[in-house]
Amino acid sequence: MLGRLTELALRQRLIAFIAAIALVAWGANAYLKLPIDAFPDVAPTQVLVSMRAAGLTPEELESRVTAPIEIAARGIPNLVHMRSVTRYSVALLTFE
Repeated sequence: MLGRLTELALRQRLIAFIAAIALVAWGANAYLKLPIDAFPDVAPTQVLVSMRAAGLTPEELESRVTAPIEIAARGIPNLVHMRSVTRYSVALLTFE
């Protein structure tokens, strides 16, 4: 089989040369369209939720806003981490 292919390539040099050039062009085209990212983003996906409630103390904001949102967010699929910071009239929740 390999012998016949070699004989055919030697007899039909122009066709073998054109086929080789076409194969190189096809490979170069595939290489240029290859989706490679040189610097992949390794940071996890995060969502930051910021809430403002003027006039509420941190304890009121924690009990009325932050805690119910944290309880509801526990059902999010693939949730890895959940952090929250509550200060005077501002609550920040970070979901990862």
